[in-house]
Amino acid sequence: MDVQSNDLNGFPHVESGASVLREIIYNNAGKLSASMICSGWDPYKGYQIYSVNQTGYFKEDDWAMSGSGSTFIWGYFDANYQPDMSLEKAKEFIKSAISLAYYRDGSSGGIIRMVNITKDKVERFYHPYQDFKIK
Repeated sequence: MDVQSNDLNGFPHVESGASVLREIIYNNAGKLSASMICSGWDPYKGYQIYSVNQTGYFKEDDWAMSGSGSTFIWGYFDANYQPDMSLEKAKEFIKSAISLAYYRDGSSGGIIRMVNITKDKVERFYHPYQDFKIK
């Protein structure tokens, strides 16, 4: 990514980052069992988010999820996700989804870390388990 940034004399493509993750996962098959999410903002396509699965397949979408608890909330996302949510509504939606995953999955962590990525800034939000609300 640094090489591409130098070649472009600016931001590298977010999609290139997802492609790098794909190569790492694919080239380490049998040694690495992971799915990952690559997200960011670049001046070429704006905000993007990519899912990279355990085989190295990657795709861009409006949202992505990964981890053991994600299997419990796919239906919740399908039924409740709305494009163009306000930041506050999106944060509450994500907190609800992760709370549901945590309730069902003993391997999910006890905190929520969120990141809001825009052209102008990166904001980080932290929510401890005691703030989770199961609805």
